[in-house]
Amino acid sequence: SQRRVFNYLGNEEPVVEYSVTTGDSGSITLSELVSYGSDLVIYHTSKGLSTEGTYIFTYQGSDQSGNLFEVDSLTIVVDYYDPVSSSRIVVGNAEYNLPRASLDSPLMIAAGTIPIDRSVSLPDGFVPVSEIIMFGPNDKKLNRSATVTFFLKEADQTMSIYQLHKGEWRHIGAEIRGNLIQARTNSLGQFIVLSGVHGELDKDLVLPQQYTLYQNYPNPFNPVTNISFDLPEQGYVSLVVFDIMGREIIRIIDGQLNRGHHKFSWNGKHNSGRVASSGIYFYRFTAKDFQQTRKMLIIK
Repeated sequence: SQRRVFNYLGNEEPVVEYSVTTGDSGSITLSELVSYGSDLVIYHTSKGLSTEGTYIFTYQGSDQSGNLFEVDSLTIVVDYYDPVSSSRIVVGNAEYNLPRASLDSPLMIAAGTIPIDRSVSLPDGFVPVSEIIMFGPNDKKLNRSATVTFFLKEADQTMSIYQLHKGEWRHIGAEIRGNLIQARTNSLGQFIVLSGVHGELDKDLVLPQQYTLYQNYPNPFNPVTNISFDLPEQGYVSLVVFDIMGREIIRIIDGQLNRGHHKFSWNGKHNSGRVASSGIYFYRFTAKDFQQTRKMLIIK
């Protein structure tokens, strides 16, 4: 608040009223979190949302002279997700579809609309064409990809969906059908449709659809390089480095991995710990029926 908030008795005590479609109602008292002189005071509180339904939080309050503030409200939709079945959560002009077994255990999912000016700044050079829609808890990872869909008045090829993840907006793509735009993600979070020139999809959030082995980087290298690959499904994986004679140098990974984008570092050493000499080496990625080999070069 840009002014300190008082209740009807004249005490500095912001109060938020709430009601739920299931019939519950009440009020929550906020306490001061931090203040910046007389320009800004931040109040906070917490409320456990343990019942399915639509929660409406309403706030007004007044200043010390009794002048009422403009009424503000926030609507939160709470849905109970059970891994044994799929779930469809609708809020505003968006919906979030969770397939069966997306999580290991049941979870209450909260959804709502967040004003753009109350979220992390949007990336430069983009124009928002939707509200920010939240499906939380933020950054909660999923076992399977969910689909987030926006229903717009009109959609075009300049538009794509972004997700707020670990404090920054990340591009998760767009499939456009008429006025519908949707993308897949492996996490709960905040979403928005932006118009502009879009870069590559975020590998942390968009689960791969095919097996891919990427060129190591840096290459040539001395002594450390990074090797990345995409795994479209959980399973057994091996990543092995060979010399030019076909002799195994090191087995970087040999075991089960979850679906997703993975990156491993190699420090240029043999399994025994001996440092590899300069020259050409090969690394082979094997998963299920897929196998691919690439070349790399150590220069000292």
